[in-house]
Amino acid sequence: MGWLMDSNIFIQAANDYYNFGFCPGFWDWLLQHASEVRSVEKVQEEIMAKEDDLAAWCKEKLPKSFFHKPNGKIFDNLKRITQYVNSLGAPYDLSKKRKFLEGADPLLIATAMHTGDVIITHEKDDPLSKKKIYLPKVADYFNVQHTRLFDVMLELKARLVQE
Repeated sequence: MGWLMDSNIFIQAANDYYNFGFCPGFWDWLLQHASEVRSVEKVQEEIMAKEDDLAAWCKEKLPKSFFHKPNGKIFDNLKRITQYVNSLGAPYDLSKKRKFLEGADPLLIATAMHTGDVIITHEKDDPLSKKKIYLPKVADYFNVQHTRLFDVMLELKARLVQE
């Protein structure tokens, strides 16, 4: 078992609590665990869409194998996810369904269904939300586990120490 990182993990870490300028230890830790903690190509696309420090770091430092490429079984899982999302009733109108299906979340879930990996995300399901479809809602439907970054770091005994 391994882990698949959602885009929000990378983006919030780089822009906030693990900023490259004051917490390079996080990024070193991620590189050390790149065989266990990975992501998917759609997350890479979302990161690279913005030309910033995070995109440069991913391009320069991460191995190409870090971003999982979809295969036939993953595409089959994507079809199942699309059918499920399209079957959701109110308050999820077509625009909310389309927005979810166009992002990285379906590919993360489809990949985790195939590999048995756990998705690392900051998202939490909000059953009362009328704004969007959250990753945990769909992951839970397909019995895909998801967790917080901090729990993974504790499990892998991360130590971000000052030099």
